[in-house]
Amino acid sequence: MNTENSHITPKSIIECKKKYKNENLFKTDDSKIRQNKDASKPAFYIPILMKTLDGTYKPPYIDYKNQLLMRPVSNNKNKKDGDDNSKSGATDNLSLTFRRITMEDLEYSNYISEEKKKALIAYNEEFIDALDIMEKDLRDLITNYVLKDLYNGPTKKVTFNSKKVDYFSFKQTEREVTLNDKDYKTNDNGKIDLDKPRYYIKTSVNTKLPSCPLGYNHFITNKHVYNVFDATRTIKEHNKKIDDLSREKAQKISSAGQSSLTNINNIYDKKIKELQVERIPAGVFDGSVYEDLNINNVNKFLTLFSVVSGTAKLLQITCFKAGISYKLENQIIDVVHHKKNNQHKLEIADLEDMNFTESNDDALEDDETNITSNVNNNLLTQAIKNELEDDDTDNDDIKEPENNVEEKYKPQDETQEPQKFEEPQEEQEQPQKIKVKKSKSTTKT
Repeated sequence: MNTENSHITPKSIIECKKKYKNENLFKTDDSKIRQNKDASKPAFYIPILMKTLDGTYKPPYIDYKNQLLMRPVSNNKNKKDGDDNSKSGATDNLSLTFRRITMEDLEYSNYISEEKKKALIAYNEEFIDALDIMEKDLRDLITNYVLKDLYNGPTKKVTFNSKKVDYFSFKQTEREVTLNDKDYKTNDNGKIDLDKPRYYIKTSVNTKLPSCPLGYNHFITNKHVYNVFDATRTIKEHNKKIDDLSREKAQKISSAGQSSLTNINNIYDKKIKELQVERIPAGVFDGSVYEDLNINNVNKFLTLFSVVSGTAKLLQITCFKAGISYKLENQIIDVVHHKKNNQHKLEIADLEDMNFTESNDDALEDDETNITSNVNNNLLTQAIKNELEDDDTDNDDIKEPENNVEEKYKPQDETQEPQKFEEPQEEQEQPQKIKVKKSKSTTKT
């Protein structure tokens, strides 16, 4: 079982590539290749391992932090008004979109401090550089090994739909031509190159529940597992517990004798030090309680410029009729929600081609759930805590957006997502458990 120390970071990927610059950082674990059990959807899954600085190979669990969402997350735009989610083919995952950012991008956000902006750009540059290294090496591995040596050998189980095998990557560098395009140039594939590539990380949706909340159904316990958490509420609740212990400590000291002071200090200092963070699942406040995040209200929380930290996994290459897929998927994320302000019309512009409906479904049962994750509670880093220092930004300090801002984020241009396809899915694996705070009856703080 993996632990937090076994995870890989963007910085370690960059350093590893510098050390092993003439080597591919990925290799396949051929002894563990699996076929899809559903014969009607022929596919096989090739586990991959990633090289680390000490020369050993590990499953690619990538810890990243303080990354800005560069497109609001939406529900499945193919769902029709009035359709029940479970019966309308609602998607079982959503994509978080990232790209390389600039100071100009941050000009229309709530982030005012120049120091904070520079820090966000530094985190972003490191993350994007690492993703570029991963994508290049994975593509080389597929082209020069999977399709040549491995696929043409005894493991061949799938016949592709066309002679030219399509690659479905987590990185998008081109898009289809649309009716809105004028005076454009196409590349050799007949598509338009993006000015800046987009990077997508999938986040699961539990379509087995009527409300389709974010998370997944545990394949052993059959219970819903949360994997998207509100970092702001989590840290505030954690700090409240620390304040409560500090007040309790002060009361004990005020009524104790001089000889007991050292012992009291030691006891409470230890309690505060050992106090674990209990993540609070992300939700949308409806006036009295927080409704669990689902495909109908997700756009109210995972908004443009929200800050995301988490662990993404890329454990296998999938070969199926449509082509070869290698996608990143979030295992767990902590989100600092970017509040609505006088720039909120950016999000409306970015979502103008998507259809939204309000959900009236009840929240999940109010019982304590154990989330399965390879991530330690300490994932809520000091960096996220620092991010919360500016949480109550005064809108008077925010620049009025220029007239061309909405045009800049329109989805018919660079934000158009790649073509959707149905990839044969396997069951979830069972990672370790961490504690999660109750969600449904949580009142606003």
